Parts: sequence; structure tokens; C-alpha cells
Amino acid sequence: MPVTKSDFGKIKNGQSVTAYTLTNASGASVTLLDLGCTIQSVIVPDKDGKMTDVTLGFDSAAPYDGCTAFFGALVGRNANRIAGAAFTLNGETYTLFKNDGGNNLHSCPDAYSWRIWDAEVLEALNGVRFTLDSPDMDQGYPGRLQASATFLWNNENTLTMRIEAQSNRDTVCNMCNHSYWNLNGEGNGTIYEHLLCVDAEGYTPIKAGIPQGIDPVEGTPFDFRVAKTVGRDINEDNDQLRAGGGYDHSFDLTGEGLRDIAYLEGDKSGISLTMATDQPALQIYSGNFVDHVGKGGHHYGPRSGIALETQHHPNEINTPAFEGSVLRAGARYDTTTLFTFGIAGKEA
Repeated sequence: MPVTKSDFGKIKNGQSVTAYTLTNASGASVTLLDLGCTIQSVIVPDKDGKMTDVTLGFDSAAPYDGCTAFFGALVGRNANRIAGAAFTLNGETYTLFKNDGGNNLHSCPDAYSWRIWDAEVLEALNGVRFTLDSPDMDQGYPGRLQASATFLWNNENTLTMRIEAQSNRDTVCNMCNHSYWNLNGEGNGTIYEHLLCVDAEGYTPIKAGIPQGIDPVEGTPFDFRVAKTVGRDINEDNDQLRAGGGYDHSFDLTGEGLRDIAYLEGDKSGISLTMATDQPALQIYSGNFVDHVGKGGHHYGPRSGIALETQHHPNEINTPAFEGSVLRAGARYDTTTLFTFGIAGKEA
């Protein structure tokens, strides 16, 4: 089916936002916005064949503009936190905006998530490619960054997301998608009874949101190596759960290259999500502080959705023990994440 375009309203500065809907042979669809490369909807069949929208979001452009929940958005130039809102690169210190206590979170205030990206329809691939030209010292980061995000939707209900970038100076680059999933349907209760499995032996304990190294998940509420419900341990008396208000931690993924890393399953719908990525880490955020009115007037409260963000660990630029999120001048940032939707107990 052809990629369809529709008007999605305007943001505060008067710019128009366009929605791009990718539909496959079964009628399942993904709608993307040129505002922040946002995944606005993913509509797939549940166990009874009912088409169900499984991602949180809004029905028009205006609520997305400046939304600090980042529903469905691409986050960059650096996703997650940088301690002290500052970093040193090649002997020079760069200062960022403090919007998370003393830290910088998601490269605010002028986040990529709230900008209009250029869009190119890839009709033959049932996809869209978005591009953004981010000038030198944009958001406080050195280097002109030329970024693209390509989304493809196939007949097996797999959404492929490929993010690429190059810079003319050494810079920080760590981008991710910030969708919140409720596989029972957006606005349909919490994710407490969703099954979650994550292939990670370690996670990052936090202080003021900043990782303090990597600890083993074994024997902690952070052990999802065997599938368990998201809510089983979330309210345990645990220092780290208190520190994050629930799960808001980076998990150190097993293996390298493009591999399956997480599985999520809706208890009511039977809809499953299998995620694959080539990234080293997965930030799990259980929507602890979500409080918004979303699609169809649904109220999204805490734990109405879960974000599973493939990326590098937070604050890597200031953490020598981690791989580092430095993109060297002329090198290529190139990462792929796959979201495959199916029915529990059946092949996707």
C-alpha cells in the first residue's frame, strides 16, 4: 500500500506537522511525524484480531511540542543524562543546559524531539527517511551534525529504525527512540502485568540519575533474564527503585551486533514485542512520572506505558569505564533497532 501523508496540525511557532502512515498487507500500520521523527501510533492485531494502538501519544501536533515525556520521539544529540551538564572533549570543556537537577537530560532545551525534520517518502520500501542538519555548537555540542532516521514497516509487522549521523568535528552522539509501549492498548491500564524479559547480566545503579558503574542483576529486582511481570518487584523496598521512582536504569546488554535483546508481552491482548538492536545498552523507564492526557482523551498516569530505549549508557562521555559516546570527525554513527510485533505463543 502507498505511504499516506496527512496534516497533523501546527506547533507553537506556526510550523505545520505532517503525519506519514505506513500500512502493510494485513492492514497493520505505523504513523510517523516529521516533528521529532515521532512514532505516533503502531496499530497491530491482538490475539482476537482486533486492531490495537500500542504506543502512547497525542492526536495532534501541539501537545508534542515541548512535551517532557518525549512520547515516541527521537532523542538527540545525546539521549539520557550528562552529569553536571558539562563534559570535556579533546581538552576543551563544553557546558550544557541544566534541566534535570544539575544534569542535562535529552539535550534540552532545544531538543531534536521538538524540531521539524525534512522527510523523504521511500515508497518502494514502505518507509520514510527523516533528515536534520544540526549546526556547530547546537545545544552546546561541537560539530555540525548531519543526521538521518529511516523507518521501514514490513508485512511481518517489523518496524526497522536506522539512525545515522556524521560530524565535521569530534562530538557527542547518542540517539534513541523514546516510545512508551502498552501492549494492551494505549490508555488501557498500567504495564504492571506485562511480561518482560531482557538479555542483560548487569545494570547501572544511579545517584541523581547518573550511573555509578555496572552491578550484576542477579539477586536484585533488576533481573529480567527470565521473563517476569514488570510489577512483580517494582515496589520492593530497594534503594535503587527509590532512587528512580521505579525502573529508570540502564541495562548492560549481552552480546554484540544486531541481536534480540528484549521481549514484552501484554497480558490482556496477547500482543508481543520483540526488540533487536546493535546498541550496548537499554534504558528501561517504567513511566514513573507520566501524567498526561493522550489520544482520545485517555489519561496516562504513572506506569501507563514502558519505554525501552536502545542507546549507550548515560553519561558515557564522563565515564572512562564505559565505551564512550564520542563520534569522531568524519566517522559514521550508524545504529539499527528492530521492533517486531506478534502474538504470544505464535511466530511473529
